[in-house]
Amino acid sequence: MSVVGKPVVWLALSALALLVYVLLFTPNVPIADQWEGVPYFLTHGWQSALGQINQHRTIIPNLITLALAKATHWNLKVEAAAAWFFLSVLMIAVYLSFAALVSDRNARRLFGLVMLSQLSPIHHENILWVFSGIVFSSCLVYLALSVLLFSRQTWGALGLLIAASFSFISGLLGWLPAYYVAHRSRRGVSLLLVGSVLCLSVYFAGNRAVGSEAGAAGSAIAALQYFLIFFGALFFPTHRLGPWQGPVLCLSGLIGLAALAAGTYLLIKTRQNNERALVLPRALIGYALLNALAIVLGRSGFGLEGALLSRYHLYQSLYYVSLAWLGIVHFGYRGNLARYDRLISGGLILLTIYFWLGGLGLGYFKQRKYAPAERELKARGERISDSAAQLLYYEPARIRPLIRLLREKKYGPFRE
Repeated sequence: MSVVGKPVVWLALSALALLVYVLLFTPNVPIADQWEGVPYFLTHGWQSALGQINQHRTIIPNLITLALAKATHWNLKVEAAAAWFFLSVLMIAVYLSFAALVSDRNARRLFGLVMLSQLSPIHHENILWVFSGIVFSSCLVYLALSVLLFSRQTWGALGLLIAASFSFISGLLGWLPAYYVAHRSRRGVSLLLVGSVLCLSVYFAGNRAVGSEAGAAGSAIAALQYFLIFFGALFFPTHRLGPWQGPVLCLSGLIGLAALAAGTYLLIKTRQNNERALVLPRALIGYALLNALAIVLGRSGFGLEGALLSRYHLYQSLYYVSLAWLGIVHFGYRGNLARYDRLISGGLILLTIYFWLGGLGLGYFKQRKYAPAERELKARGERISDSAAQLLYYEPARIRPLIRLLREKKYGPFRE
């Protein structure tokens, strides 16, 4: 086929299948934190997008969410489809970058299978719940890194990084890998430095200090355990494991330790290799590690099981695909990789099937869990029973006025 080859077709088909998954399993009723947004797009207007949410400045996702809510009367499936779109763009863009830098057809096929496993429902919490700032900001950061490497259009990258910074706090962390990608260009680094300083000044202007005693109380040992578990968590579709939680946390920690050791080995082995093909995976590894450290600092005190949350799988995903990228370039397909091609390819296909089965099971469970509450909400409005309302929000009394507002405006579950 063309330069990019057959894997793009696989990824496009997987993206379409994932869209069907999103449309089938996204509940068309607000759940948990989604209720917090109801007053904003119905009463507060566009200025509400400028507010601070915890430590995040989510201005761009807020504007997108508000626009979609106004245009569709808050069709939650459309909001989830927007998250799907940016996840698909990110994963396909990573593959296209690899294909543009690595000419070996078999290496492309192998990396295509890696990306196929990641364009899957393993990211279910980021595509079945709300428009994800994690996905959106990471997509913008990666596009900025690609622009810096392939076209050296620093102004374009600057715009993408500023947008990423005001999408989620992980976007702020994207400036550091951007310096690495642009480090050979004095002009590029200078522009990025000025842009990042201005961005940080605006970001933290009027910033409300947000802390958590639980988050701060995590010990150094708990933080290390959380960090290791975090990097093994990609292989577990859910954090709700009942009696299996202890063994899974242990296994996840061991996988994380092995993954970090593998990353250290590959970075050391390739440290003197200045191939252009290695720039982006190194930058992505840095991005993933920075986000992991930020999450550990903010979340480790809440318990180790939080490291398994699916909403963080994207950072782990970017780390693992970067390891695969480095490994393929370092070892070269015609060496050991060719010898074990069938074994590696078979393992990646099985991993993709496992991720899909896990995601389908969780999607079905989610739909089945919330469907009765959705039916009762549509039928009874704010007179919904406490038991049904508590499925949707932990304080039923707090959402009753919001339900009435949605019903009167014909938004969300009451739209025509």
